[in-house]
Amino acid sequence: MNSTSTTRGRSTAQKLALFALLLFFSAGLCVGAWWMQHYVSSSLTVRQLLRSEPFHVCAHLGLYGTLYAICRALIGRWGVAAALTLCVAFAQETVQVVTYRRTFGGGELFDLLVDCVAIALVERWWRRRFPVNAP
Repeated sequence: MNSTSTTRGRSTAQKLALFALLLFFSAGLCVGAWWMQHYVSSSLTVRQLLRSEPFHVCAHLGLYGTLYAICRALIGRWGVAAALTLCVAFAQETVQVVTYRRTFGGGELFDLLVDCVAIALVERWWRRRFPVNAP
């Protein structure tokens, strides 16, 4: 069974649930990006962790990998799912640019590159998990 027939085989309720999950997750990424810009913990350790580059990279890998998996399950076609995921990633980076009142630069491009790596990792897992659906 390939991804297209899997997507077509879903009930309307399942498709609506996946779509709602996609919308809420995407909105949560943008709101979360804005909130994290203003969050200050009373704990120095927590502040250092949240502001560290390894945490930032892991967060992008986890969040955008999850978003891509949702898109992939909802849409079925990897190209469309990847494009949608990257549109949300770009919107989230734009929220940060607007919040900080700066221009789009190297940091944002690095984040988008990490998001592409997340997409590639999930797609690799997806194709191993569902070997027939490699459109």
